Formats: sequence, structure tokens, C-alpha cells
Amino acid sequence: MYDLIVVGGGPGGSAVASYIAKSGKKVLLIEKETFPRFRIGESLLPYSMEIFEDLGFDKVLAEGKYIRKEGAMFVDVAKDTSCYFDFDDGGKAKYPFCYEVDREIFDKDFLEHAQSLGVEVRQPEEYVDSEFFDDHVVVKTTEGKYQTKFVIDATGSKALIHRKFVDRVANPTYSNNFSVFTQFTGVDRSFLRNEGDICIGILKNNFWSWQIPFKGESTSIGIVANQAELAAADNLEEFFEKRLEENPWLRGTLKNATRTKDFKVVSNFSYTSDKFCGKRWASVGDAMSFLDPVFSSGVHLSLMSAKLISENILHSLENETIFLDDEANIKDYNAEIKKGVSRFNNLLQLFYRGDFVEKVKNIEKKKFMTSAMTCAVSGGMWEEDNYLYRMGVL
Repeated sequence: MYDLIVVGGGPGGSAVASYIAKSGKKVLLIEKETFPRFRIGESLLPYSMEIFEDLGFDKVLAEGKYIRKEGAMFVDVAKDTSCYFDFDDGGKAKYPFCYEVDREIFDKDFLEHAQSLGVEVRQPEEYVDSEFFDDHVVVKTTEGKYQTKFVIDATGSKALIHRKFVDRVANPTYSNNFSVFTQFTGVDRSFLRNEGDICIGILKNNFWSWQIPFKGESTSIGIVANQAELAAADNLEEFFEKRLEENPWLRGTLKNATRTKDFKVVSNFSYTSDKFCGKRWASVGDAMSFLDPVFSSGVHLSLMSAKLISENILHSLENETIFLDDEANIKDYNAEIKKGVSRFNNLLQLFYRGDFVEKVKNIEKKKFMTSAMTCAVSGGMWEEDNYLYRMGVL
């Protein structure tokens, strides 16, 4: 009998498995794909660093594979103006930096770190179904059956366990968007305050671009637009080139660059749920909610949900109680997740209402407001004394 089975080996799955295993519990993680494998979501947030420190993974991040991200730049292309979030201004964040990561490398490193903490990993092995009983869960895979006290759904947008119990609610504000992206070498980084900073280009019609530098020469470049724009183009390259014509700033940074990867497209289907756990199960990361990639919330919400659910599971195991049978604890976990999702959503609404750079400059006219805004952009969605949360701005 396992104390915990985690289905899915992305950041959320590796994090929750690591938290439970490092406490001496018996943990199995099931992942259907062989790593390394491609994933989008390459820019981390400073508030995630405390979680990596908890798990000892901060030392792996600092070994030299990843470039430090010390701030975020937003450029309003049409108005030729910009704002910058210096993570040193982020209030209570323990770390004033994070990293830009190639997910093929990062996810593999994180999963291997989980193994080093005692997590048993079965890979490649595909989840098939689960059967719930009063005192345990039977998880069925392509290779067999396993018994566990709890099961975590970390299967991303597929939400294979979550959707057995809870309907997801689409967020139409962002669900019509999609991302077209690729990688280049030789991208001009000279305009960045720090070499590893992310840069978001704000385009017309609420379109936007990202520029995420990796360690070495590679840079991830992506453009987010609505479905109609993609339908109007013959292919992904045509769509990308047309957006470059509208974005002279981004085109300039690619003047001497060489594309090294094929174009890829991902739909930004945005959704959330009314609850994120039930009797002997819980979901983390994209299995529970996905908003929009502009503020790099995806991996951070995965990690924070992993941390929060781990605290509850460990308390249950150590006190021989059944956390997921306790309605009060279920409500507590749901409330904490909803709080973080809601505040990220408010930040997104501020962005998509237009004139984001101008609004940020107005907000940051006072130093304490700069700290509050940078705290939010850094992932500090659970900092209750943040002025912007207390005043209902975010």
C-alpha cells in the first residue's frame, strides 16, 4: 500500500511527490511519457524558489544549466513605451530572482530529483482508471494495479482523475487565444536590463509576444492571438511573419537570428473548477485550472498547489486521520487555491483591458505600490498584506 500515488511527472507532480517522499512516506509516481519531452511554460517566478529550496532543488537550478531571471519587461509596441518589474522590488519574496528553463531539461531534472528523495517512478506507464473505496484507492495502469491511501491528479489539461468528479468551467476571456512559438539562436538581448529577463511585447487587439532567453544562445519566441487570426493564415510561418510585420521591435531583435525549431501551436483553453479535491483525491497544476500564459502563472500554480496539498496530506498521514474525508480541510484547500487563481485572474484582466504599461506606471508612482505590483507579478498571490489585494485592485 502506497501512502500516495501521483499521476503525472510534470512540475506539480514532481513537487507533491517530493514533499511527501522526503518525509519518509511511500510514494509512487506514474508518468506515461519518456523524458525528455517537449512542454511549453518556460519562465519561472521568484515565489517558486522557496518551494525549490524546500525540496533541495534550488541547488540543481544553480548548477549552471539555467539562466537567472531577475525581472520582467513589458513593451507597448504601438505607443513605444515600456515598464519594468525589478524582482528586487518584490516585497517579501525571499529570492529576488528565478530562472528561465527549457522544459525538456527542467522537467527531467526535477523528476530525477524526486527519485533521489525516494519517489518510486514508473515511466513510461500510462494511467487507465482509478477505483475509490472508503479506506483506499486502486489505481489501474497499462502495467497493473496499485493501492494507495491518496491519489494526486497531475495529468495537466487532460485532468484524468479530476474530471471524474468535477466539471471544469471555461473562461471565455482567454479561451479563444492560442500560441504560436519556436526557438531562435542569435536573438539580440542587448536591450534587456539583465540577460535572462523575460520580455512581453504588447500588440494590437490584445495580441502579445514573448521573448524568453535560455542559457546559451537559444531564445523562445512566441506570439499569442485569437483563433480567427490563425484561421486566416495558410500556415504557422505565415501567421508568425505577419505578426512580425506588426511588431518592428520584435522583428529588430530577430534581425541576425536563425530559427532552430519548427513552429508549434498550443490552444490556450482557459478553465477552472469549483473544487480541486475530494475523498482521497486532489488535483494540482493544469489538472485543476489554467488561466493564460502572459504572467507565467502555470508552473507557479502547479508548485503552490503541490505545496498546499502536501501539507494537508502529511498532516493526515502523521495524525492517522483522513484529510480528504474532512470537509473543513477540503474547504480550506479549495479556498486557498481559489484565492491564488482569482488574484492571477485579476492581474490578467488588468493586462487585457488595455493600456497595461500606462496603468502600471500610474500604480507605481508611489514606492510602496511598486513593491505591491512587483510582488504580484513575482507570484506572491498569497501575501495577504499586499496593498493591491487589501484594496481590491487585484
